[in-house]
Amino acid sequence: MVRSSAAVTPSSSGAWVPPRRRRPSHRRAWPGRRGSLAHAPDSARSIPALPAAHDRPAGRGPGLVLDPIVLTANRAPSAPALTGSSVSVLTGAEMETDGRPFVLQQIRDLPGVTVNQTGPAGAVSGFAIRGAPQAYVRVEVDGIEISDMTAPQVSPSLSGLLVDDASRVEVLKGSQSALYGGQAVGGVVSITSPRATGPGLQNSFLLEGGSFSTFRGAYTLTGMNDKGEFALSINRFQTDGFSSAEEADGNDEDDGYRTTRLSGSGRLHVTPQADVFAAGFWQKEDGDYDRNGGPVGDADNTFESTSWGLRGGTDFTTDTGLQNTLALSYYDRDGEQISAFGSYEPKGDRTKAEYRGAWTASEAVGFQFGADYTHEASESNFDPRTSSWIAGAWLQAAWTPTEAFAFNASGRVDGPIAPCRPPWPSCRRACSTSSSGRASD
Repeated sequence: MVRSSAAVTPSSSGAWVPPRRRRPSHRRAWPGRRGSLAHAPDSARSIPALPAAHDRPAGRGPGLVLDPIVLTANRAPSAPALTGSSVSVLTGAEMETDGRPFVLQQIRDLPGVTVNQTGPAGAVSGFAIRGAPQAYVRVEVDGIEISDMTAPQVSPSLSGLLVDDASRVEVLKGSQSALYGGQAVGGVVSITSPRATGPGLQNSFLLEGGSFSTFRGAYTLTGMNDKGEFALSINRFQTDGFSSAEEADGNDEDDGYRTTRLSGSGRLHVTPQADVFAAGFWQKEDGDYDRNGGPVGDADNTFESTSWGLRGGTDFTTDTGLQNTLALSYYDRDGEQISAFGSYEPKGDRTKAEYRGAWTASEAVGFQFGADYTHEASESNFDPRTSSWIAGAWLQAAWTPTEAFAFNASGRVDGPIAPCRPPWPSCRRACSTSSSGRASD
């Protein structure tokens, strides 16, 4: 592992002078070469901020040590012991130490999570939380829901998500329908892309190679000053793979996989009480896959997909202390599968508008509430375009009389919306309560 750093510092006269150079290290580090560069000017020469990132608290400050918090359990920053839900968190440092390249590989070791992958990287995979399959788990990346609306049953996939483009993963277990809607019956997986961790500019890179002609590379650039922060990341993974079909039956074709992912986020502090934020990603995947097995089960089947998502909005606090978030997101997915039966080309998109509010009535009582509207559409070379709309509203009340006890009650109503008709002609309701310390895994 190779790390290096550089800084720009002012002289006593105020003129800028370069730092003293150190002799670079020439240690070999293949496979698994990782490094970082830092550029940290003072506030007078700090970098210009770019617009905005995934909504989160404004707590920014080098050297500030905070108690652990989770964001998904109450849809607001909360101490894990007071959420009433079981939450597992993987930090960027923990994922880097683990070393496995995919998010799916790392969450399989978390309590209550099971993973099934039939083949090499990129192969068909599934996961479950407390026995609930992925179709009943909501997965978000920087607040963008990434479930595949083109599948027969709408469900997310984690098979192509790289840990190099994640700084934090939260897995919320158990039914969360009251806060997140019907797809969160089994839980929620929330993934945060890289974020700035201190003032100035910071760079990090990774190069790695291995068997099956595997290559892994990543580069991340982040910056922060008193006006805002930004992060940019590019990641590449490729491998020749191996065949998951039985070689004794004459199946000796390797099933390769390749993916490239770009992501970016930023946050701009417009006023002391208002921020704007934005986040987005683009990913392309392609690879080979086998039939269900048996003799000559190793066909030249291929797949490819391109997906991208954007989310932006604003956080602001009123003079009465009401905290508000307004956001709009879009997710698009195009795919192609080629087999002996021909080509299947599904495509779909999702647009979502949402509002979230939080109000603290007293030191012991707080409320979170919100509403959202989602439009989904899908089509293929065999199926016409179909669309669906759904709107929902939710409310949660939290009572924390002591540091050792908390009681949460929440409810949600969902229903389809059609033009020129009142909302919720038929609706779905969900309610939940939780209390006291942290739930078991």
